[in-house]
Amino acid sequence: MNDVTAIKNKNSRLSQFFHRRSLTICLLTLPFSLLVLGYVPEYAFRYHQQGSTFLLRASGTALIATIICGAALINLMRDVERNYSPQRCSLASVILLLAFAPVPVLVYKIFHYI
Repeated sequence: MNDVTAIKNKNSRLSQFFHRRSLTICLLTLPFSLLVLGYVPEYAFRYHQQGSTFLLRASGTALIATIICGAALINLMRDVERNYSPQRCSLASVILLLAFAPVPVLVYKIFHYI
């Protein structure tokens, strides 16, 4: 029973940490967006030079960025339900949109070369 209680306490501390921090979390997604954006230019050239290694790294980066942006989106939706400031929610949603924008471009390029 103590293990279950410890896990619940850990989860509640983690949710308290993310409570009302949507703007901060959305700002933290921007570096991952820049990392994804680094794979987009000269994609064909780098793919032909490095082959499947480049494709695997680009796929992993796109997957990680999608998971992080998804987690930030879920946190933003929960904060909207908790009556987080509308101005901050709007700003966080715009930042999250900018952070997620390069991911579909990279995913399209990956599927184009598979």
